[in-house]
Amino acid sequence: MKKTPFLFAFTAFLYAFSFGSFAQASEIQPEQNTRLLPTMIGSQATSSPKQMVVTAHPLATKAAQDILNKGGTAADAAIAAQLVLGLVEPQSSGLGGGAFALYFNAKTQKLYNLDARETAPHSAAPDMFLDEHGAPLDFFTASTSKRAIGLPGVPSLLFTLNQRFGDKHLWPELFTPAIILAQNGFTVTPRLADSVHNYQDRLKKNRALSYFTKADGTLIQAGDILRNAKYAETLSNYRDIGPKFITPHYKLKSRPNLCATYRSEYTICSMAQPSSGGLTLLYILRLLDGYDLGPAPNAEAYHLYVEASKLAFADRNHYMADPDFTKTPGKALIHPEYLDIRRALINPDAAQNYSYGQPQHWVNLAPPPHIGPDEGGTTHISIIDQYGNAISMTSSIEFAFGTGRMKDGYFLNNQLTDFSFIPEQDGHAVANRVEAGKRPRSSMAPTIVFDRNHTPIMVIGSAGGSRIIGYVAQRLIAMIDWGYTAEQALAMPTILSRGDSVEIDMGFPATFERALVAKGHNITRSDLNSGLTAIRKDQSIYEGAADPRREGMAIGQ
Repeated sequence: MKKTPFLFAFTAFLYAFSFGSFAQASEIQPEQNTRLLPTMIGSQATSSPKQMVVTAHPLATKAAQDILNKGGTAADAAIAAQLVLGLVEPQSSGLGGGAFALYFNAKTQKLYNLDARETAPHSAAPDMFLDEHGAPLDFFTASTSKRAIGLPGVPSLLFTLNQRFGDKHLWPELFTPAIILAQNGFTVTPRLADSVHNYQDRLKKNRALSYFTKADGTLIQAGDILRNAKYAETLSNYRDIGPKFITPHYKLKSRPNLCATYRSEYTICSMAQPSSGGLTLLYILRLLDGYDLGPAPNAEAYHLYVEASKLAFADRNHYMADPDFTKTPGKALIHPEYLDIRRALINPDAAQNYSYGQPQHWVNLAPPPHIGPDEGGTTHISIIDQYGNAISMTSSIEFAFGTGRMKDGYFLNNQLTDFSFIPEQDGHAVANRVEAGKRPRSSMAPTIVFDRNHTPIMVIGSAGGSRIIGYVAQRLIAMIDWGYTAEQALAMPTILSRGDSVEIDMGFPATFERALVAKGHNITRSDLNSGLTAIRKDQSIYEGAADPRREGMAIGQ
């Protein structure tokens, strides 16, 4: 497989720090104070016969690969990666957020579906995002308030991954890369600098902007060195005390596995509710399983894919929520008989609009639709280790920088704004309304694909809110139906639909666009900033790829 040179000029600075001393210094230092060492050889796409790590940031990928080289498992490597990501990509994930993870244990041949989604506190109430007049709060006000903070699940998840699937003796070493980077400093990437600039209002409101402000009063820029002594201290305490140091009352949940076959050869497994990601993803793919999509991308295949997406989202928006609080159809939405009924609605020649359906044996009235935003500050980790274990983990603090509030060196999520702001309509309770102890609906879709021998052959997921579902679905189609490599699939122009309209990348082929418009599709072009990471096994070789739209890196061995 062709190797792609790492695309970003700032890479020369990313591995410029000695891992031997804990230097104390001010939070931000100018670029010329860095101490350059030989850089890590990495790329956004690579191949390896033994193991593979792909994350959204080179330093996180390097930390994870170092753990694998010490004999750690995919679970251990994911922990090291997440701890680094919370430092170098704080706008996307961290100890103050939640996550979903699929973990395949090669020794037992079992798949585990781990739900570390944030939970609403006991004080939460259905009307908490309504103003005194009963109208929904505007998103900025709601998402930057304390009421938006859910009880974080990441600390519990990371500890559980090590204790159940990792090397317990390695636990302290998993913290070392992040602690040293926090103490010595790391190079600010263009993406972090842009995020700080773009979201400085929410950071300023909650007094976190000072962390990103230099001594001369200006904001950090790409190439600056940023330190976070508070985060290093928090990690040391978390390492020594465990997750109760951060979230003493959080309870991780194991969910039933959610899997379905595709093209008879593949079993695709993704995240169960309260994430809508897995069910909606499998719904789309199972609908398309009734069609031949051709050997390469084509307008007819994209039309079918868009129509399948619209059908799936129509049911997603009405039914899916936390199953511990709301009775939902669940797997009935991907039952073959129900999907046959839904598939029959598709017109191969014309775009249509769809409403929700009623699965067999489902007698409850459909609840009113969710009203509110979807998560945006998100990251994804894909790892397969030398033992054959695999992890697909999507982690999030919801919006960029969450609430914009820092605590002990990390940002607190605003995931509770993923609940519906309006709790009821026409006398019916909204499925995704706020309730104490409930987990808000998500769109995260960590996914593992197995072959007929129950061997993981693909690991994939993405950032991107409710667009995650389309990002992942399109790439699975590309790799399975069209034979794309992981690199080719992630680099291809995006097309997706979450309802009546269709979104396409700026680079999407104009010929396909014209054909879709002729079928009646309402299309908008924009920069669809996906955050995919993927691993694909081709015979005995692992292909790893990070989304070229972001700063991620793949490392294999």
